[in-house]
Formats: sequence, C-alpha cells, structure tokens
Amino acid sequence: PRQRNMCIRDKNNINQNSSTNSISVEDTNIHQLPAKLFTTTEKIDGIDVYYSVAVVKSDDYFYQIMTWTLSSKKYQYKDQMEDILISFKEI
Repeated sequence: PRQRNMCIRDKNNINQNSSTNSISVEDTNIHQLPAKLFTTTEKIDGIDVYYSVAVVKSDDYFYQIMTWTLSSKKYQYKDQMEDILISFKEI
C-alpha cells in the first residue's frame, strides 16, 4: 500500500495537542541486541509526561518498548522504567 503523506493540516492538529522538548538518544545493547533508548518530556493536552522508549533490532524484527509516567513522578519511577526496558528478551 502507498504511504499517505502528512499534510500541513494534520501536522497542525498534532501540534495543538502536544509540544516536544528535547529528545535524548542513547545507543546500547539489550541482551546482545542493538538498541536505541529515547527519553523525552512532552506536554500532551496540557499534561507533562515523561517517556522512556527502547527500539530493539533483531535479525528479523524491530521491537518498540514504551514506558511513561507523569513528569512529576519521573525521578520516582525512572529506575523502574529502565528496568522494564532492559528486561526485554526476544523469544
């Protein structure tokens, strides 16, 4: 199927409900698989949300593991979120 290009109207609708801060990207390995870890804080519908996301590459697939919490809880849950991401194992 042909991919639909995002038009300016679509982009404006997204931007009205969210805003992006800087995104941190780190190259790593999760159980011997190459991975990228992304962290960012976003404002979604006026609520500050902290995301920690891993994208893991295997021989046949890419996997995305996403964790999030309210920004006000970032330091309370940051270690647990990292533990979730690095616990990924391909079976």
